[in-house]
Amino acid sequence: MKGIRGRITALGAASVLAVIALPPDTGAWADGSCTGVTCPVTERAHTLPALVDARPDVPRTPGAAAAAARAALRDRPDACGGPYVKGHGELGPAHLPRAGYFGSLVRGYVRYGGLSPAEFTYRYWDGAANPAYWRYPPDLGFAHSGGWSNGRILRERETLPEGSLLDRFGSPYGAFLAPAGSAFGARALPPDSLNTKSEDPAHLCNYHLYRVNRAFDVDAGPIAPAFQQRGGGRQYVLMSAYLPGAPSSVNVMWLVANGYLSVIY
Repeated sequence: MKGIRGRITALGAASVLAVIALPPDTGAWADGSCTGVTCPVTERAHTLPALVDARPDVPRTPGAAAAAARAALRDRPDACGGPYVKGHGELGPAHLPRAGYFGSLVRGYVRYGGLSPAEFTYRYWDGAANPAYWRYPPDLGFAHSGGWSNGRILRERETLPEGSLLDRFGSPYGAFLAPAGSAFGARALPPDSLNTKSEDPAHLCNYHLYRVNRAFDVDAGPIAPAFQQRGGGRQYVLMSAYLPGAPSSVNVMWLVANGYLSVIY
């Protein structure tokens, strides 16, 4: 998503840098053996969580989607909102949904894939960038043949037919979508992609759901592993060249405004 992917928005660079710079004697990471920039992340192997992509029944109407969100919040009122892990929004919500449709989206998701928060930040946060940013995989996050970095990029043009249900964890200003109901872990997103946005509290876990009204083409393919998640889900990347009259940088909001998508949630 690099900016357009919507995997991350408005990161608090200073707060993440503060996480990385914690001195070794703070004891801030009581749940891990690593602190600060000296994390020995290359000294031991970590097993990635198993891929879970059960594709639950997806709400097909705005009313059904809103009811699913209410059910998740009744079960766990603080799901996807504060508090955040270690008090840092970039590390994601401390509590995730358990019930119903929203619970199914995060079922099997192992936060940080076995790393401690400090190890995860050290490995995936680029504090030297301006602005500081997550280290996303190359090639728009598409997987490569054989899982090799120099393998063929598994990316092809595909037509999404009318009636298809699509979703994303991220605002409508991104350009990445997925088959609706895909497991969060299969999308290989950073943990703060699950944060309910204070400016958009109606969308639990920053989740958005759409229906295709007019068929259109995208670049599609399997998702590469990233952020200690196996990936393996399918992603759709919007391409302005495939959409007559589209601006040079097209996003989901443009598709909605031009009748290609309707909003379910």
